[in-house]
Amino acid sequence: MKQTKSSTLLKKSALTAAVAIALGTSNFTDTAYADNYVFSFSGVFTMLTSTGAGVQNNVGPYFYDATWGYGQRTQITGTLTYDDVAQTGTMTIAPFSFQAGTIAGGDPAAANGITVAAIGDGLGGSGNLLLGNMLFDWHGNNGIPVSIVWDASGLLGALGGSLTPGSVITGSGVYPASNGFFKGSYPIGLSPLATTSWNTTTISGATLGTNPSGTTPVIADTTLVTNYDIDQTTAGYQTCADLSTATGNQCALGVGGSPMVAGPFSGFNANFDIISMTVTSKNGVSGPPSVVSTLPSNATTSFSINSSITVTFTQNMTASTVAAGGAFTLVETATSTPVSGTVAPSSGTTSSTFTFTPSAALKYSTQYTATLATSIQDAAGQNLSAAYTWSFTTQAQPVATSCTAASQVPQGSNFTMLTPAGIPFGGTNDVTYNLDFSNLNTSVTGTNGIMTNTLASALPELFFGFAWTAHHIRLFAQGTYLINTACTATQLENGTCMPNNDSSKNLTMTVGAGQIGAHMLFDWHTSSNIDVVNVWTPNAVWNDPDGTAISKNNLWVGERWAGPAGVTVNPATTWAYVSTDNDSNSINGVGMIDGPFIGYNANFNLGPADSCLTAAPTQSAAPEVSKVSGGCSISSLPVNPSERADWWLLAGFVAWLGVVRRRNKRQHQV
Repeated sequence: MKQTKSSTLLKKSALTAAVAIALGTSNFTDTAYADNYVFSFSGVFTMLTSTGAGVQNNVGPYFYDATWGYGQRTQITGTLTYDDVAQTGTMTIAPFSFQAGTIAGGDPAAANGITVAAIGDGLGGSGNLLLGNMLFDWHGNNGIPVSIVWDASGLLGALGGSLTPGSVITGSGVYPASNGFFKGSYPIGLSPLATTSWNTTTISGATLGTNPSGTTPVIADTTLVTNYDIDQTTAGYQTCADLSTATGNQCALGVGGSPMVAGPFSGFNANFDIISMTVTSKNGVSGPPSVVSTLPSNATTSFSINSSITVTFTQNMTASTVAAGGAFTLVETATSTPVSGTVAPSSGTTSSTFTFTPSAALKYSTQYTATLATSIQDAAGQNLSAAYTWSFTTQAQPVATSCTAASQVPQGSNFTMLTPAGIPFGGTNDVTYNLDFSNLNTSVTGTNGIMTNTLASALPELFFGFAWTAHHIRLFAQGTYLINTACTATQLENGTCMPNNDSSKNLTMTVGAGQIGAHMLFDWHTSSNIDVVNVWTPNAVWNDPDGTAISKNNLWVGERWAGPAGVTVNPATTWAYVSTDNDSNSINGVGMIDGPFIGYNANFNLGPADSCLTAAPTQSAAPEVSKVSGGCSISSLPVNPSERADWWLLAGFVAWLGVVRRRNKRQHQV
């Protein structure tokens, strides 16, 4: 009875549906994608005549090896790549010596251009057959066309999520057709890729060098096999219904392989049986996954409470496994209190980098522990070999510093006003604030912190001679918000301040990951409830986009403050929260659209790391303050009034402010 040639092939569409159902409740739904495998393999090559007799390889050590029938079979090695969606692949076979020829040690046999494709049952139905086509070089005959039809039950049945790099497929599948010839006890056994006796349909006009040389539909081979194995105890024995001892143990079993159509072995059958296959890579992954780096790293201190936690793996990981419950966790170390948040890949459904974003800001001065569970898998289905854990501590709560020692001067937090051209227009040092960065709003109507957050100038540093305060301060988490500047303070308090239908009344604020947005009402001199928007980046340096000494976007530079606030801050200091350019006009801050400073940019930089500087020289010993384009510099040093255009600018500004105040009285109600 002829061996079984086909079984039901698992359809990828069915697998896709099963995967979709299984992942339906996950944070990420992986769309079906191809698994691309690379295998290394070992097996045997057997050349059979047109009647199924073995062609002996007389090149040692095979000629002297009784196990392999004294040269009847030759060991081979190679690689196979296979895409389980396209159901196609390529193969390489290492050159091997076959029969003595003109070259000492045997003429090398080499196969090239090997293609592999699933053909179902070879007759248009479903099945587990693969068609291989190659060009075979031997003894000066290059491009001998060879076709082969494999039963791939062992291989195709093993494909799936459980198959990972290092997995071995052996002892499964079917017995090769050549097991029926000449005492088939030669130890091939069940093979993942077993050569069948199916013949391919010859391509018309196929000659030496033609590839492919065979195609479908396949053709059943009923050739009488010579020296058929009649020993029923032989592994892989196949029953022959019309055995005739009178003709020399022949059976209409068919000869393994497909007859070659050209070359020195025309009509002969080349059998390549793959006995053992090892996965060397799957989807480009060749080894188990591990962690490359984390941000923050282990034992980090002073980590920003508003930042996300990032991990980078050695290879792409499946997003649904990283985002699954309990896979990527963060807890307070001391209490084991879990931190809620979301996990996202840098892109797609597989990625090497993932970010955990807490739902709310972390606590100050608190140690946290992050853990990656072994349930996390890479794109090849390999799990982390062990849980990965690291800890870090968050920053201390920023405190505005007042330096009172005679040898120090205030540096503290900073307020800087920039003109519409980005030129500093004065500011104050030693800003005081009380802001709850853990109580963030996620909606434009949010009221969290509105009555408790404060921000103000600290005396004696004033803004053009007057103190300022900010109130009704709301802090915002990541998102984009339209701030309606026409709303009253009462509307803000009640959470009824919606975006204005008149777009000219709205300030747009876009808060990125890890940033904090702020909307406040600003009071100065006789003006009140001026809408101001800032977006802060934690632990950053004030911008200097042009990198030059030009004043645009610069803090005041010099050992003395070149404006009305006194001594300058260090422009290179790291701030706990630094104001950024949020309207993409290359000027820090967001231009105001109401109040006396329309078009100007109010910037607040909070809690620098170095909060005090050594005192500047006394005024009498200090050099004259250098003039900065567009700035205001107030000094008691004798100067030529014609050189102090900024004084005239200030005088004109104050006069203009009075006129504007009368014409554009603020409509907000406190």
